[in-house]
Amino acid sequence: MVSPVHKNSIWSFHPSDIIVALTLLTRLPLGNFLQADFDRQASATWAFPIAGLAVSSIAAIIAFVTLSMGFNAALVAGLTLISLIITTGGLHEDGLADTVDGFWGGHSIESRLEIMSDSTIGTYGILALISTIGLRWISLTLLLPVSILPLLAVAALSRAGMSAMMAWVPLAKKSGISAAIGAPPVASVATAACIALTVGWLILGAAILPVALIAILVFSSIAILTQQKICGQTGDVLGAAQQVCETVCLVFIAFSLA
Repeated sequence: MVSPVHKNSIWSFHPSDIIVALTLLTRLPLGNFLQADFDRQASATWAFPIAGLAVSSIAAIIAFVTLSMGFNAALVAGLTLISLIITTGGLHEDGLADTVDGFWGGHSIESRLEIMSDSTIGTYGILALISTIGLRWISLTLLLPVSILPLLAVAALSRAGMSAMMAWVPLAKKSGISAAIGAPPVASVATAACIALTVGWLILGAAILPVALIAILVFSSIAILTQQKICGQTGDVLGAAQQVCETVCLVFIAFSLA
């Protein structure tokens, strides 16, 4: 277990943090920016929910246009998912596959971390992707004809949880994306949570409260699991947590609204 590296422990707001968050969590073409901006990666995690809003807004526009054109709901849901995958570069899906392969394919901390670092995808990872993508597809098929906006709330909420996990769950290894970023200051975590909850309240009203509780339970459960499996978190684990959270929350909202 590696102690989290606290960078920029004194939090301050910088507009460039949004660009940093978008660069870390998306594949949107953003151009070149100053290296000094990326020295604030840990503090910039407050903007993770904004990155979620960016990619989900693109997906929501696609869903709105295709629904307006009379496309079948299942097809719209599929196009929405493809948009999310393209704009993030499949970053979180890759983390989910690697994490599941490592957690259930290895028999020691070292072997699990080694499997997670391998670019080859295994049976466990494939099954995890099929399960989560399938559940998200079905949920969006039911949800999008009723309301498109919950997609934005879930995207923001699931990425706010990543900031919290980075702050409070120790690093499993000294290398990798999560280690390079470091542990966010508490103020960044709190700001990310406030942004996500505000967006959720504007979209879902008081209904965001059970959804937020579900998100907390998901991230807490994965935090406990990752401590048992590899004694800490990695970038792959963060991606896996985001995917599981998004899936479970979409299932819950679809069941509640559809």
